[in-house]
Amino acid sequence: FSDGLKSWNVYAQKAQLDAQPENGTCRLSVPKDSPVEFCRLQQKGIKLKPGTTFELTARVKGEKIAGGKGAYLSIVFFGEGKPKYQNSGVQNAAGTFAWKNVRIRGKVPAGTKSATVMLMFNGTGTAWLDDVRLSVE
Repeated sequence: FSDGLKSWNVYAQKAQLDAQPENGTCRLSVPKDSPVEFCRLQQKGIKLKPGTTFELTARVKGEKIAGGKGAYLSIVFFGEGKPKYQNSGVQNAAGTFAWKNVRIRGKVPAGTKSATVMLMFNGTGTAWLDDVRLSVE
């Protein structure tokens, strides 16, 4: 997030969202008295070759997270048929926790034409995200 949120599409209703370029992190925060929020940052149209191995990684930290699924990663593959989702990360994480590494690793499905990488937050509280990387072998 050293360039802020310029390369990310943001979908959030009541969430307070800000990039902190000075330390390369992004903060998603939803007040405790708000309804449980579902928000995401995403990058669309990523070209991946079917059959290759991919790894999507990030670091996440939480403060007073309650309700919902917490903070996690998701990747969606588009091509033939219905989109294929893969989720991973600190799902159902509640409370406050230090930085954790989260990852999704797998094969790009046959017929994939593009992918969307999503950083997800569902609940109330605050999640920080950092060091988001997508690598392909």
